[in-house]
Amino acid sequence: MSDAPKTLGERLDLALSTLKLSQLQASLAAGVPQATISHLIRNQARTYKNSRALAEGLNINHDWLVYGRGGILNPTVHYVPVIYEYFRLRLYQSENFLEDNTHFLVTEHDYGKGMFATNLNDSILICSRQNEYEYPVRKTGFLLWTER
Repeated sequence: MSDAPKTLGERLDLALSTLKLSQLQASLAAGVPQATISHLIRNQARTYKNSRALAEGLNINHDWLVYGRGGILNPTVHYVPVIYEYFRLRLYQSENFLEDNTHFLVTEHDYGKGMFATNLNDSILICSRQNEYEYPVRKTGFLLWTER
């Protein structure tokens, strides 16, 4: 039987213990009231609406804090939107707009500015904007995309 913490409150308690932080120190680091942190731990809360701010303030992995996935001290995850249509890609690239029902891939690797994923021949393809320093000859400033 696993002794892994099952709730956000239990994982938060473990994080504070691992980081050797008091609830007051965590409150100051995360900008979350100390009473809230105490409540989350004491009641073994399953969710918290400002969990992202809490994880970022403590410099811990948000996915671990909320869902128990990944490592506790791995805050460098990147959310890559999965975009299937050219029109939605253009909206994302020009206005950073994503629909509420957008799906994301979670990765530890930073693929660069403007990264997104799509499906190509039943495989996932992760793309990003060109780094102008790597390819100084082509300065298009946008991705070329063709649809079938």
